[in-house]
Amino acid sequence: MISTLSPALAKSAAPKPVTIRYLGFHDGPGRREYVLDAQRGDQTGRYTVWIELSAFSSRHALLQDGPEICYQKLLRELCDAELKGSAGMAVTASDLSSYREAHTRPVRRGFSS
Repeated sequence: MISTLSPALAKSAAPKPVTIRYLGFHDGPGRREYVLDAQRGDQTGRYTVWIELSAFSSRHALLQDGPEICYQKLLRELCDAELKGSAGMAVTASDLSSYREAHTRPVRRGFSS
């Protein structure tokens, strides 16, 4: 059986987009913590997302990429979730690997004579 939603129901069932705003960072014990606010409609939440400092020193992440990595992590986490705010969430090795794969520049091949 195939069911369809009326356009009015389909429109109301679609999740509202999330707006995320980067507020800054500070260094905590062994990690850099990024503070972000999220808003969906009238729901808001403040989140702290952190990256272990060892990820930067081992070149698994670049300092300038920290805010974007945390933004992407939070966006994935909030995809269908209610905005409640959180005490914090860690960026995992898997998150860093996914970010690097998505942002790796293709190797340029030279012309051969």
